Amino acid sequence: MTSPVPQLRSNRRAGDVATDAALVTPSDTVNGFGVNMTAWAILVTGTGDLDLVTPSGTVIPFRGVAANVIIPIQAERINATNTTATCYALF
Repeated sequence: MTSPVPQLRSNRRAGDVATDAALVTPSDTVNGFGVNMTAWAILVTGTGDLDLVTPSGTVIPFRGVAANVIIPIQAERINATNTTATCYALF
């Protein structure tokens, strides 16, 4: 049996491009990047590590991510623990 696909908190569809961004303040508990939205992707602007949390709650560790890289995975938050990269949530 498969898990239901989490619903995004927006009316956008896969394939749409980002139209806004917010500087990420990493948190181990607060979802929504301060705007109560799921990010469509994460733009890393400062080299480092990050732990991305998906809409289903899966934590995906990224290590040694270079600056100016877009991680094309939907995200609910970036955990503060283990995160050293500077990044933006793209909406």
